[in-house]
Amino acid sequence: MNDENYFKIILNVLSRNLGINMQYYDKKYLKRRITSRMNYLGIDSFEEYYKYLVRNSSEVYELINFIAINYTEFFRDKEVFDYIYKNIFPMIFKNKEVKILSAGCSTGQEVYSIAMLIYEYLDKDINKYTILIVGGDIDREALNYASHGIYREDEMKNIDDRFIKKYFIKINSKYKIRDEVKRIVSFKYMDLTSEIKDSEIYDMVLCRNVIIYIDQKYKKIIFENLYKMLKDGGYLIIGKSESLPINLKDKFEVISLENKIYRKR
Repeated sequence: MNDENYFKIILNVLSRNLGINMQYYDKKYLKRRITSRMNYLGIDSFEEYYKYLVRNSSEVYELINFIAINYTEFFRDKEVFDYIYKNIFPMIFKNKEVKILSAGCSTGQEVYSIAMLIYEYLDKDINKYTILIVGGDIDREALNYASHGIYREDEMKNIDDRFIKKYFIKINSKYKIRDEVKRIVSFKYMDLTSEIKDSEIYDMVLCRNVIIYIDQKYKKIIFENLYKMLKDGGYLIIGKSESLPINLKDKFEVISLENKIYRKR
């Protein structure tokens, strides 16, 4: 068996442990990250690394963290959230019913970040609105973590102390999101690479730092699904290192190129 086949076997190991089909992800990116991990361990071949994985069961989780597909944090790229608060919220909250999707939400920090911002923006008027923020992801374990809304202290970076006091309850060394924030949030399984059966149409869709990891042949499918899920005039927000495919550029108006925010025409 050649070394390339061992690379594929390692991907299968990751698939089984993550519950995600790794064929969706960019192979060059995965190979780069796995090779970097191998170099760190002083391992020269995928065959040798696969044998190391077999001998050391904890290494699978070390590798998953090293690849960092599920990396997220509260208020990641704060300037994007500032822009949403100042420029997007005034537009979407002209309506009394607002639906927002965080696609590829992982462990939920982006979802709760948006929820806290909405509470800040609407303040005492929040009960005048019907609001739903959906977190969708292909990783069921991450969704389960997100639905509990309990985070370690090291996961609380980027949150102002005022927000922590206002929207979290400290339980021992962890922080639990308050129920009033959770009431406008929902999490569900969502595979953006297949036909979306979600009947919801959203005012704003965030899909940030997800597509960068995806294999090229699936990117077009994902963007077309995101387009379908947006209402006319709805806002799409992608990662700063990501870009719209050429075939969809005429279907979106650029709102903020710096923050990668677009509006569906």
